[in-house]
Amino acid sequence: MQFSELQPTASPSPVVLIIRWASKLSIEFFPSSECDVYIITNPKSFLSYIQKLVEPVEDLSIVTIFSGLENLVEALKFLAQFTSNESKYRTIYENNCRHHSKAYRLEESELPLVMSEGQYDLPLAFNLSIILDSKDLDDHLAAKSVVLQQYLRLIALKHGGLLLSLQDLSEVLKTPQKLFQFNPQAKPIYDSSQTVEQDGIDVVLNIPSGWDSWTKIILLAKSAIFQDNPSLMLDEKSLREANKTYDDYFEADGNLETLMEKVYGKIKVQEPKKLQDTLQFNDMLVQASM
Repeated sequence: MQFSELQPTASPSPVVLIIRWASKLSIEFFPSSECDVYIITNPKSFLSYIQKLVEPVEDLSIVTIFSGLENLVEALKFLAQFTSNESKYRTIYENNCRHHSKAYRLEESELPLVMSEGQYDLPLAFNLSIILDSKDLDDHLAAKSVVLQQYLRLIALKHGGLLLSLQDLSEVLKTPQKLFQFNPQAKPIYDSSQTVEQDGIDVVLNIPSGWDSWTKIILLAKSAIFQDNPSLMLDEKSLREANKTYDDYFEADGNLETLMEKVYGKIKVQEPKKLQDTLQFNDMLVQASM
């Protein structure tokens, strides 16, 4: 398929945009009767294209394939500027909350929801999914893994997103439609030996939209082998500090390095290498190709 055939146009069908990071630049398109799926590798190189793709869409889901917190939060900050259908997705999130609470069982299904601190306070105008390969959490009781899970859950909670960890993620992405044809139940405890299999996808961790809370995120830290690690969020105070650091970066002109240091500073975790400048396309080249 030629790049010119991928020009973004207003689509009546739901659109799913999958964002990932790798050594090569690419845009893939998987049309179907149910939804149009785009996979864009290295989104910084296609910002203008992404903007033209998502702005006119009424039914939009965005999936970020985890490749380091820096990549994730930079992508989310860019995507947060699209706010045209924010109220629609707020309603979806509130319904998800009711589904995971006792309010769902009451006759008055429209009972007002009271959001807790840090819950859905940075709403997005699309359905968000954060997906990572199970290999990123193999040593799941180590402090670095628990910290990563805590921060990903905090981010997903703030934006109303879903967090998934899958086995053989690269194979799943060869047929991306599978990602949207199943609805696994909550699986908050990582366990690669006890996966939930559905439609050929092995789920090792699932934090559904509307299910999580600060209390549950703090509880996760109790499972870490060494709890003296200062990056672990063991109480509301430490979680509140992490929440503020994220807000400072996301809403104001906060320093991304401060956020990364808070997560990785006390534990030796190597962030994925950034692409070399020679691999970066300029947005002008993308515009010229349309």
